Amino acid sequence: MKFEKTFGDTVKKLREVKNLTLREVADVLKIDTSMLGKIEKNNRKPTEQLIEKFAKFFKVKGKDLKIAFLSDTVAY
Repeated sequence: MKFEKTFGDTVKKLREVKNLTLREVADVLKIDTSMLGKIEKNNRKPTEQLIEKFAKFFKVKGKDLKIAFLSDTVAY
């Protein structure tokens, strides 16, 4: 999968590809829906553990998601 410009955009795209709502993903990851929304809008940064949960849930490499996240951190 091609990763988007930001970590939040990438997570949103992964969620939309699977036709899942914010609530469905938040429930599986055991986080608040508003927190997931903030992550997707790049208003909140995920923890390393949460990045791993995203990777496992969306079946992508954790390393790739961490790189997307770190790219945001360096760029901004």
